[in-house]
Amino acid sequence: MNLQDIFGKYAGQQLKSPLRMTCETDDLLDEIKTTASQHGLTLRIQWPHSCGDCRQNMNRVNLAVTDAGNGKLSIENKFWLG
Repeated sequence: MNLQDIFGKYAGQQLKSPLRMTCETDDLLDEIKTTASQHGLTLRIQWPHSCGDCRQNMNRVNLAVTDAGNGKLSIENKFWLG
């Protein structure tokens, strides 16, 4: 499975900010979750300045979000299983 082919179109797109601090949802993340589900995957988001854990799940796609420096969060061009 080539994750770049599946999720690469989301790279560079901006999320609502500060999304993780509130209970609001983001249509873009909902779309990515749906895409992951259609490929038999779950989604884990790696937020800026957060640390992950060492638990590996090869049915989970990881998505990295970066602080774009302008108060916006954007999706990095980095997708991996684990």
